[in-house]
Amino acid sequence: MEQSIISIFYERAKLHPDKLAIVWNKKGDWQHIPWKEYREHVSNASYGLLSLGFKPGDRANIIGANRPEWFYSDLAILGNGGISVPVYQTNTPKQIEYISRHSESSFIFLENRAQLDKVMAVRSQLPALKKIIIWDKPDSTNETSVITFEELERLGEKARSGQSGAVERRAQDIKLNDTATIVYTSGTTGPPKGAMISHRNIVWTCDALTRANDYFDTDMYMSYLPLSHIAERIGIYYSSIYTDGTIGVPESIDKLAADIKVLQPHLMFAVPRVMEKFYAGIKAAFSQTKGIKKGIIDFAVNTGNQWVRHMESGSNPPAILKLKRKIADKLVYSKLKHELGFSRGRLLIAGGAPVPPEILRFFHSINIPLCVVYGQTEVTGPTSIHEHGHIKFDTTGPAVPGVEVKIAPDREILVRGGNVFMGYFKDPEATNETLKDGWLYSGDIGELDKDGHLKVTDRKKDLIITSGGKNISPSNIESMLKSNPLISQVVVIGDKRPFLTALFTLNLENLQKFAKQKGIKETTMQALAKHPEIYTIISDFVSKINSDLAQYETIKKFTILDRDFTQDADELTPTLKVKRKVVNEKYAGIIEGMYSKNGQ
Repeated sequence: MEQSIISIFYERAKLHPDKLAIVWNKKGDWQHIPWKEYREHVSNASYGLLSLGFKPGDRANIIGANRPEWFYSDLAILGNGGISVPVYQTNTPKQIEYISRHSESSFIFLENRAQLDKVMAVRSQLPALKKIIIWDKPDSTNETSVITFEELERLGEKARSGQSGAVERRAQDIKLNDTATIVYTSGTTGPPKGAMISHRNIVWTCDALTRANDYFDTDMYMSYLPLSHIAERIGIYYSSIYTDGTIGVPESIDKLAADIKVLQPHLMFAVPRVMEKFYAGIKAAFSQTKGIKKGIIDFAVNTGNQWVRHMESGSNPPAILKLKRKIADKLVYSKLKHELGFSRGRLLIAGGAPVPPEILRFFHSINIPLCVVYGQTEVTGPTSIHEHGHIKFDTTGPAVPGVEVKIAPDREILVRGGNVFMGYFKDPEATNETLKDGWLYSGDIGELDKDGHLKVTDRKKDLIITSGGKNISPSNIESMLKSNPLISQVVVIGDKRPFLTALFTLNLENLQKFAKQKGIKETTMQALAKHPEIYTIISDFVSKINSDLAQYETIKKFTILDRDFTQDADELTPTLKVKRKVVNEKYAGIIEGMYSKNGQ
């Protein structure tokens, strides 16, 4: 516990140099990288940085997809006593400029020509930048500040022979309370803030996660979500080092489904949107079965639903249900799990946004152990998590070991523990608003049940207060509405309004399948969003959800938009959270129309 993650990394490589550390699908060719090769790359890159004048405390950006070079770059920065500052690869040049300039980064590691072009577009606005290191060699570049990662490693090999032990001494000099990384928040309500996370935060949190659930040195981790996000970085990448596991990296997001089937990981992190897509796909496939196959599927689904009801009640399932469960597993669940890539899945974690309870119930019904984690960048990832298979579907589990959670009088969730960050970089005012008397004020609203399980109901700033004075949690209603496979995104509106309305976007893939089944000829999003039969389906579903809500929570009017929200349009964050302010401003005319006397 008194070691930094970089010290643990070097220890792993020394103890078993030939053990498999990384498996990566490089353009269809699976690369198997043992710990000794992992260490060699990190060591060379570390000495390369040293030879280029990188000093302890210096900051460096990393922009690129998940791949071994991301790990090498990050560990080389940390090993020099530096501070890594990741940037989402989907960020625009302007967004890159803001983070790089604000963090005063002197080096930038990036993936390819596309990322290089974005940096070069704002190069003149980055006075602190000294060197750009690119993983994929560009066809050509006249920029003298750009070198390839291979060149960095060659510099490192030369430097290592002349300055043997210099980097190792830097790593030994790291204090656990030193800043290891600055992670910029998604910025749903304003410019992103740089959360400073220490070496102690990282190792303390990895240790807490291993105490909350079982981790083994034989585990295969799946890394595909952006490493710029603290959850993927802590829960998968750093945890694979901490627990001595193997990390698997797919070729790309587009090839994720195929590569999961190849690797069959034990551990994987997923944002709810990913699991919602799996859920919608499975439900759609089930609905298309016929004859004997449909009977088998219905048997498995009904058995799974009965099993989940026993899970929720805490009662022991009767012997006949246990037998039916085994039969259903052999006939359906096990085959489905293998097809999805979850045959070995022991810890599948969803977080980053609310997970609809019905989706959790569904995955447990088909014997896929999906659990939920809740947290934020400022707590190095997790605050609470479902532990050891003890699932309460309407909660995010108890606080992770060593973390204290309490609820303030205004229902804000407060957190205290070794995972709480050091503060915001160059922003003492925001730091003082967030850290008070040793507690982190999360900005989320929630409650603790009698067993200490946390239930998160909304963001404090997202709470809707109607003109009638009713306090409403929009995220709960949105989660219920998004359980329909035809629906992609929902934004509930009603702050200072007399009633609630909603904007819907649709899931084109599921929409087209549904249209084909119903004999609807239209295939484009624009046409289907306006089709009267689609409107009726959504309207009936809204009425069904309304029947489970209090009268003041019901959706009185809604509009189906003719396209989905996207990052390119600045409507979604890189973690796929809806930017409410942007959506409200962009669709102000439509929203006002729903509240006008003539609104339909």
